[in-house]
Amino acid sequence: MKLRAALLSNFVIMTRATDWKCTWEGSSLQNFIPKGDAPVTFLTQHNDLNSAPACLDGSPYGFYYLPSTTNSTKWTISINGGGWCYDEEDCACRSTTILGTSKLLSPTGGCDCWNPREDGSLDNTCHCIYLPYCDGASFSGFRIGAWLSPNGTELFFRGIRNLDGVLDFALAQGMDQAEELVVTGISAGGLSTFLHLDRVAARVPAATKVRGAPEVGYFLDHDNFAHSRGAKPNTPEWKRMGTATNYTTWMKYIYGMQNLSFGEGLSKECQQH
Repeated sequence: MKLRAALLSNFVIMTRATDWKCTWEGSSLQNFIPKGDAPVTFLTQHNDLNSAPACLDGSPYGFYYLPSTTNSTKWTISINGGGWCYDEEDCACRSTTILGTSKLLSPTGGCDCWNPREDGSLDNTCHCIYLPYCDGASFSGFRIGAWLSPNGTELFFRGIRNLDGVLDFALAQGMDQAEELVVTGISAGGLSTFLHLDRVAARVPAATKVRGAPEVGYFLDHDNFAHSRGAKPNTPEWKRMGTATNYTTWMKYIYGMQNLSFGEGLSKECQQH
């Protein structure tokens, strides 16, 4: 696959060490949002939840934009991490936390520029957009209407619409004049960087220097330590260490559940593999 954007990655091997806990309190997850004075901005839903940007619970997608104080032509898009939800039951649990709803977002947040200077330091005068993570599939899925969990919870899979909506906003704020753009993210946000860097690069002028800097976003596609098999989605065994299926099977289920093939949520090259 030919990449237009340069990709600089911090490769770290990670495994899923703990089960997702439905009992996590949303307030205890506020440290996912960097501290800062940028007001949260919500994408418009136009009273239409059939296809609008949304978090898992249907609340509007929110993000934080810090404009440059020096009229810089450098931009950073920073994507939050937080794992994935591996089946409908997991997504229903997640939809009650800050990783599944915008109702718990802080009124203000921050964002750190990742634009490098010649001396290796970072230029902190960029336009910076921080993307909270509330779709459970690295900003890749899309389904029209609601998707039901086994207990009847309505779930909204709109990750790619959330990403595209933020890009529309950024272009309207001047990113169409950017000379440099860095896309970065950690963990599941690092995977988002791998998956969507070319999609982002295609939205800015050809002259824009686009860099990708995924942090802890490379996950090995291999069996689990127990070589466990037979667990079914929406059962405790599907996610519990010692009985859980492997990472490959989890991600394949997410691919179907969240319909990652829609609108090139994943590139055609990625889907071919």
